[in-house]
Amino acid sequence: MCFVADGTIDALAAALAADPEAFAVQARWLTHDGGELPASGEDFHPTSYVRESVRRSPDDDWSDPVEYSVTLQLTDRVHPFCALIRNDEAFRRTVEHVGLSPAVVQAERGGKWWDTLGLLTQVMKTHGRHWTLSDQGVIHFGNVSWSSDWAAEKAAARDRLLATYSPEAGLGEAAGEGVGDDEQDQADQ
Repeated sequence: MCFVADGTIDALAAALAADPEAFAVQARWLTHDGGELPASGEDFHPTSYVRESVRRSPDDDWSDPVEYSVTLQLTDRVHPFCALIRNDEAFRRTVEHVGLSPAVVQAERGGKWWDTLGLLTQVMKTHGRHWTLSDQGVIHFGNVSWSSDWAAEKAAARDRLLATYSPEAGLGEAAGEGVGDDEQDQADQ
């Protein structure tokens, strides 16, 4: 993650303090090329298909498989990459009993899958709570474990940002100034 402005955490804290019904505030997801991703995967509604078979013990036969679809619920959750969460009773009890992990609700007529903090977001709604999106943004190098090509591309972008914002280069100076030739060649790759 790369913070692109001073005071980002303070701004998240102020936004959270200003809205007592909010359980969390999330920074905007900026991309390394200057763009912004929509909050929590807006306009992204893929469906996965599941075939499931269970057995009651290691010695039992497998049941006939049941097939169902699962709609990925990415648009209605606070994303964990840079979120400030209010540490209050409702949050602590939800974490204790539900957790922060991804979750699947199975249903033959269509289930739902929530990514990290997704089910927590839904439970917090039962407490009359919501999350908000901050005016502040940070660059997040997400999904690097899904593809070695993505990982290499994002590592190179990270290295360019580190060179740009390093104390040696001076905050905001062009990438490469104050960076050795070998390091710049590696960042350019």
